[in-house]
Amino acid sequence: MIRNTLLATTLLILGTLAIAPKTMAQTAPQSMMPQTVDVPFSGQVTGICNVGEITPGTLVPTGSTTGPIALSSGAPFSPNGTPGKVVVTCNSPASIAVSRPVQTGGPAFSPMKSDATVRLPGGPIAGAMGGTPLRLSPSPNAIPLEVGMIVDKGSPLAPGNYNYKVTLTIAP
Repeated sequence: MIRNTLLATTLLILGTLAIAPKTMAQTAPQSMMPQTVDVPFSGQVTGICNVGEITPGTLVPTGSTTGPIALSSGAPFSPNGTPGKVVVTCNSPASIAVSRPVQTGGPAFSPMKSDATVRLPGGPIAGAMGGTPLRLSPSPNAIPLEVGMIVDKGSPLAPGNYNYKVTLTIAP
């Protein structure tokens, strides 16, 4: 009888040990609590200006009785010629500075005077010869700018095709 009791007790203990891990394994996932976590993001939007369509200007000779001594592209330097045009779109305030004209073709000479301007049509003007840069407000619409220039030799110009460039620096 002791033998039967001992055998029954041993079987009971072994059965309990065999079932216990299964029971714990089945209840463990059910007892876990859901967790939440925040994933942070950050980014920066910087000011930017995009340059759109560029339309070249035309230079016309102006001068004295002895011949043309200067080339200009219209207002504000002369009523003739055509200013160049640039379309700009900015998402933040920007300043626009203009450089003096640089000759890129034609009979070379050293001008006694050279200047360039940038302006909003009918608006304020910024010049290469000094002054403050032109200030632009942010706008979702394209902003047309006019660029004018003049070079003055002070004496008659040699015949030829003259080419110049004016550099705009646009800083948001």
